[in-house]
Amino acid sequence: MRGKAIDLVQGTLNMLIFQILAEQPLHGWAIRQRIHELTKNALQVRVGSLYPALIRLKNRGLISAHRVRTATGRMGKRYTLTRAGRAQLSQEIAHWDRLSAAVDRVAHCAKRHANEQLTSQPAPRPTSVPAPQSPSDPRLK
Repeated sequence: MRGKAIDLVQGTLNMLIFQILAEQPLHGWAIRQRIHELTKNALQVRVGSLYPALIRLKNRGLISAHRVRTATGRMGKRYTLTRAGRAQLSQEIAHWDRLSAAVDRVAHCAKRHANEQLTSQPAPRPTSVPAPQSPSDPRLK
């Protein structure tokens, strides 16, 4: 997608992390890259949002983190979705489906209303000069 990336809607980052980790365990940076890849760079995942979310989810037992050596030889954390995280993913998807359907209904209603307003407005009348009313009217001379 071209143009400016979209900031995430409040509450969607957890669901995205769960969905990515349901595919395979990944490092934090790889999670961020995978979200960008899947959304064709449409969603902006800030590092300052991602890592605190990973810590929160780990503390809640929804993901686990294991120290591993990366391809570059550095130590890093690989995150895995837990059984509780998989259950939470199902709930998050159901919630998202309800939310997005509701927003979609409102957006389409507003769009339909705007289109009706455009088509129901009378066409502007051409402005014309009124016909002369009396022989003394200066327009007759």
